[in-house]
Amino acid sequence: MFIIKKPDSLSRISFLQDGIVTVDEFKVAVQNSCIGRKYEEFPQAMRAFIETNFRMIDINSDGIIGIEEYRYDCVQRMVVDDIRVIDEAFNSLLNDDDRRKGGLALYRYQELFAQFLSDQSEDCQANLLFGPLEL
Repeated sequence: MFIIKKPDSLSRISFLQDGIVTVDEFKVAVQNSCIGRKYEEFPQAMRAFIETNFRMIDINSDGIIGIEEYRYDCVQRMVVDDIRVIDEAFNSLLNDDDRRKGGLALYRYQELFAQFLSDQSEDCQANLLFGPLEL
């Protein structure tokens, strides 16, 4: 079991009020504060997390997550026999504007992250935001 020590400000998400937030409690808190909401409606801490995550993936700091950065991010989480699986996942995330820019800008990443958290359907485009993972 994972346990996250929490500051007093997070005590409201600990069901047992025992001074720790379990992974399950954290998941419930994310669901309650993010599912069905737009990115702008997310709690500030979640928005900061998403923006920081974008900056970590954007290795060259050009403001765009390109295919090579996406590949690098994915292979840290999974092993694939053929890189084309990751490339297909990346390309399926892109709209025409993303393709013109060469990848995902921060605002688009935020939009996709919000979809990932709030759209529970299997055909949600954002399901591939973190690669072709089995969800």
